[in-house]
Amino acid sequence: MMGDTADGPGVAVTRPGDTPGRLGQLLRRGGAVVTHWPCIRFEVPVDPEPLANAARAYASYDWIAVTSPRAARLWLEAVAAAIDTPAGPPPAAAAAGPATAAVLRDAGWAVRHVAETYSAAGLLEVFAAAGDAPGARILFPCSDRADDELPEGLRRLGADVARVTAYRTVATPPDPAEVLSAARSGRVGAVTFTSPSTVESFLAGADGEQTREIRGRLAAVAIGPTTAATLRAADWPAMVAETATLEALAAAALRTRAEGRAETGAS
Repeated sequence: MMGDTADGPGVAVTRPGDTPGRLGQLLRRGGAVVTHWPCIRFEVPVDPEPLANAARAYASYDWIAVTSPRAARLWLEAVAAAIDTPAGPPPAAAAAGPATAAVLRDAGWAVRHVAETYSAAGLLEVFAAAGDAPGARILFPCSDRADDELPEGLRRLGADVARVTAYRTVATPPDPAEVLSAARSGRVGAVTFTSPSTVESFLAGADGEQTREIRGRLAAVAIGPTTAATLRAADWPAMVAETATLEALAAAALRTRAEGRAETGAS
């Protein structure tokens, strides 16, 4: 998908969907040329019944722990579909990052724990400091591709954790030839990533030589430390947004691309 024609630093957005969304809007406001390379799409679970069962039994949990806004929205939708009249107040909620917390709060859920960093490790630190994981029943609705860092860490803290798939993440790698053409021409100088799965999918379609050139020509910008760690594992060091928000990610991408243009003498 081609980018805009306005002058400005070229930044690619890897979010799913038909448009670059709100991140694209923020980048354009900052003067960026935005290219959209959607790297993943979301689908319902192969078997939706476990999520529906968890939603019907939501009052039996002490905590709902969520690590992405999408998981939060789909969990809330599942609860709304499963329960006509809530029997009482919802369980306490724990969120990795302010955007995820906002989704839950907007629906009336009490968010008692919010990780300062957009990561499972950050949320584990909050639970450990509060000391309220031992003996707690915690539900973790997540992507089918989410790792086990959070549930395993909570179990080590003494919690009883149930994991349920809220959605599937399907890889849709961009054409590496298009990526390299945009990088070589200077049309794109930075790529934004909002999850480990976008990183993995972005590189999945490229061979070894193409991957090396992509890493050499394009700056990577991550929304948080978990995504940055996936980039480092792919030998692609990234600038990390100061906070786990789209505003901070856009600011980091604009700064990264502007610095790159200055280094190359671009005007």
